[in-house]
Amino acid sequence: MGMGFPRKQGPFWPTLFCWSVMNYENPNEVATIKGQLRNRTGIFGCDNAAVLSGKIVHLGDGHRMPNGSYVQVHTWLNPAHSVPMGNLQGGDHTNSFKNADIFINAWDILTKSGAVFGHDWTAKVDPDAVFFAHRLRRHVKRFTPGHAPMWFKNCEFHGAKLYGALEVFNEAAMQAYKAKGAGCKNLPWAGWGEDEWIDTCMQQIGGQPQIDYKLVGDHRCMSAECYDIERVAFHDYKSEALYYDCWKKSTEAERIKDGGYFCCTYGQDKADPCNACQPTNQQWPGKSYCGGSNWSCHHCGPTTTWCRMVEKNRAELA
Repeated sequence: MGMGFPRKQGPFWPTLFCWSVMNYENPNEVATIKGQLRNRTGIFGCDNAAVLSGKIVHLGDGHRMPNGSYVQVHTWLNPAHSVPMGNLQGGDHTNSFKNADIFINAWDILTKSGAVFGHDWTAKVDPDAVFFAHRLRRHVKRFTPGHAPMWFKNCEFHGAKLYGALEVFNEAAMQAYKAKGAGCKNLPWAGWGEDEWIDTCMQQIGGQPQIDYKLVGDHRCMSAECYDIERVAFHDYKSEALYYDCWKKSTEAERIKDGGYFCCTYGQDKADPCNACQPTNQQWPGKSYCGGSNWSCHHCGPTTTWCRMVEKNRAELA
């Protein structure tokens, strides 16, 4: 707890509790989670965070104390058993891990500890999901505060679905789960993935689903490239190197956008292409591959120009 960045000061900024389940036997997951803590990225950009695992693992340094020492961060113990892969042809609801049991235990641990309460939103984030806490705050701000239990559907596949790379719930949903979630354990979840279980549980306890198909760029649903700065998370990046390659691309696209940069695919005046660039020819960071960087822009055709807005209605060559 208390390992993330300080809260933004000034205007209201929704508070986040974020957590992951880590497989301590998977060296890539362990390295990625430790990297997130070390760099204060991923779930450690939230107001508070926790990592649950099948055994207690030391993850690294948390907050620095006034005496110069650091809080030592460890996983929380989740003593659930390992789980098999699902088989759709065999009657399961998933070809991924049948991991509902692990997450039923995890939700119980978190709600009984009280860790999720006192935060506007709780986010369950997969270790291999490249996650940006400040972007989630932007997505959920208009729903905050919410007195009715809410959670988000993030995948459009034969209707609105919840894909488990990123699962987002308001505090009212957590209170409803604490009060009525025990009944969800009677659902026929043995062949389910955890996302189907919590999605069905939220419906059963009276939650109100919200739709946000811009939450996640997932290789399995609602795919998006890492330069799409509207996305809160990208999935799945199964090594620390792949994780931070995506993180750097997305962070750089955000920096470029904040700097006013854009790619003009065709400027009508060759002497001043940036100011003669029609809006339909302006490719902005986070919106297209061409706007992702100077390099990307110049690989989008022979008439492209990398530009920067320096005033509201004036651009120049960058």
